Amino acid sequence: MVEIKEIVKQGSKNSILFWVLVFLLVLIIGGGIWLALGAFFNAGTSISNQPAITVSGEGIIRAKPDVAILSVGIVTEADTVGNAQTQNNTIADKVKAAIIAQGVVEADISTSRYNIYPVGTPYPVPAPLSVTGSEGSVAPVAPEITAIAGQINRVENYLEIKVRKVDTVGKVIDAATGAGATNIESIYFSVENKDTLLAQARNLAGTAAKTKADQLAKSMNVSLGRLLSVDESSYYPGPIMYAAEAVKTSGAGTTISTGTLDITVNITARYEIR
Repeated sequence: MVEIKEIVKQGSKNSILFWVLVFLLVLIIGGGIWLALGAFFNAGTSISNQPAITVSGEGIIRAKPDVAILSVGIVTEADTVGNAQTQNNTIADKVKAAIIAQGVVEADISTSRYNIYPVGTPYPVPAPLSVTGSEGSVAPVAPEITAIAGQINRVENYLEIKVRKVDTVGKVIDAATGAGATNIESIYFSVENKDTLLAQARNLAGTAAKTKADQLAKSMNVSLGRLLSVDESSYYPGPIMYAAEAVKTSGAGTTISTGTLDITVNITARYEIR
């Protein structure tokens, strides 16, 4: 009996010790969290209240487009859909071959739109008017359906062509139309290395902002401290697009003007001053 009482007594002591340790651990963790939160909010308050200057810088990179996208159309008409498709496929193969001969890889040629529809389907014609009744009231005669003889089926096949050598765009257009393409729907120019150009513009903007901050600090007889915050906004213009009518053609071939693209980055920086 004595041994049993000693065991119970020892277990009770261990249980009390366990809960004391748990309580101390909760106090330590809770105190640490409270101190961390206090430091965080105090730091935010001190940053917002301390003397600082805010400056902005702009970086612009002007680039010449290095890729052109053409939309080339092939339109055929025949008495049946099958015949119109056969004619269209034959011409499309010739157009692709002519474009590839100008240095465009086959992977850069894709079908962007393909339409099939009838031309000259039957339609109701306006009904002639007839005069009826003693008072001359006017009532229309029921319309008749008039079919156009020789119904035609049209196939429209549009190819999107990426030209990576923009100085050859005119030759690509001439090759496509010479092989049977019926229209050039649109042309637009862009650049492929957008990220590289944005990085260059970002460096210019950052340098401009820092230079401005140094100048302001010097003019106010203060010194710059640490960078407190920085924000960035960038603008990359959409592709330069031309309608087919803007393409100049002559006996010497098609000529185009690519223009330029401005990639812009703006940076706003806030510096501590002492």
